Amino acid sequence: MTDKPVTTRKPGRAILFFGLFVIAILALMILFKPALGSIETTMGDCQPQIPSEMEYTVCAHKLSEISASDIVMFEGNADIKFPASAQEIYAYTTGFREMYTAVRFSIKPGEFPAFLKTTLCGESLQTIVPNATQRAGNYGNIPWANPYHAQKLQYCTGASKSASQSIHVDMSDPSTYIIFISDSTN
Repeated sequence: MTDKPVTTRKPGRAILFFGLFVIAILALMILFKPALGSIETTMGDCQPQIPSEMEYTVCAHKLSEISASDIVMFEGNADIKFPASAQEIYAYTTGFREMYTAVRFSIKPGEFPAFLKTTLCGESLQTIVPNATQRAGNYGNIPWANPYHAQKLQYCTGASKSASQSIHVDMSDPSTYIIFISDSTN
């Protein structure tokens, strides 16, 4: 009986291929991270996140930086239609059966009347003078949603069969209005 020579593989080649595979996967994750659902920005107090079943936040400098599906979701949840020129957009939604949505963006004053027609506001704008408690509030985990830091602030409210909405408009800067929307399902 003749013994066949036993051949063994060197583990170095398998380890090398496995290491290259891991590096390639990590590189792809870094390259395609925005496609996974979060929008990376440098917008101070915004905390963008990958969508979960219960809450979702998006922040972008321009509307074109937000996916079409996210725009449709936030417009539906907030009962609004974003103006095409909206900038510095913050949007947050949470809930399962009852939804709460907060949206903030800036537009030129001339665009405001057309935007207001897309909302649930059923009354004319009222001037509001925030008190110290309102100014100090940070709206929990969404501090960018507090309109009460404005020097000149107006608001209106409205409702449908399924939702109630409040719109606050920071008119402190006459060249740019900052719009704050709060919408809850009934």
